Amino acid sequence: FKQWSGLRSSLKLGTGYSRRTRESSGRRFTYDGYTPLAPGSVLDPVENSLDVLPAMTEVSGLNNSYEGTLQLINGYAQLDLRIVKDLRLVGGVRYEYADATIKAFDSTFNRILKIDTSPYKKHNIAPGASVTYSLNDRSNLRAAFSKSIARPDFREITPGQYVTLIDDEVMHGNPDLKQSEIYNYD
Repeated sequence: FKQWSGLRSSLKLGTGYSRRTRESSGRRFTYDGYTPLAPGSVLDPVENSLDVLPAMTEVSGLNNSYEGTLQLINGYAQLDLRIVKDLRLVGGVRYEYADATIKAFDSTFNRILKIDTSPYKKHNIAPGASVTYSLNDRSNLRAAFSKSIARPDFREITPGQYVTLIDDEVMHGNPDLKQSEIYNYD
């Protein structure tokens, strides 16, 4: 559309939907050294040149298994408005509805735990705006603000352990984590 002085502007509207599911299960073992083999066993030392087997103990416990679903329904509106020839305002807002379900398996008591999903706020509003002034054909002066959301991953809020891919570090989930609201200025 054209604004009051005939400069081209636009209004954009949109919606979206996403559904993310994750399922994870694992068993953890510790290495306890070696255990002597019994004579006549399948791995008989005479037949296989082995006289000991590695001894391992299973230490799987709370939430070595979980499943989660996160559904996001969103909508946005954005106005791109040329106020005067060299001054442009872009502003908008995004709304998200988040619905999460997370379950973990507690092998200690052989039961399924429903994890509190309050770290995922149901209703989120994320505004943003920028003002750009064209100094010349090669330079702009710009100021902007936006808000975004960062949610913890399923494994980060279940009360179990997981191993990082990069350095094999054992991490513990924290059910008390909350989503972050990030405010950006430039």
